[in-house]
Amino acid sequence: NRCPQYAGICIAYGAMLHAALALIFERTGRLPRTHKGTSRELHRLARSELGLDPQLLVELSKTYVIKEVADYGTAPNQVSLDTARRAISNAESFISQVRRILSA
Repeated sequence: NRCPQYAGICIAYGAMLHAALALIFERTGRLPRTHKGTSRELHRLARSELGLDPQLLVELSKTYVIKEVADYGTAPNQVSLDTARRAISNAESFISQVRRILSA
């Protein structure tokens, strides 16, 4: 019995995560197993070559935390509509940048 915003957060995070994994796999041939491993490898790649907006890396982690709170927190239905909208917008920007990098 979750709020509609919860679905938005989950989908936004999943989309960002899978875009990040695609980028990491394309560049390294490996796939991290965890969010932390994905984040670490993405930061490493971003420093060395990617040209990915650093703020979007921060937003990936923030969206993960929001999803975790919604999944396991004491008040999962308290994710605001604005938070969900921001997460979806960030996911769109993240995916757009990953698409640009992969097509270059």
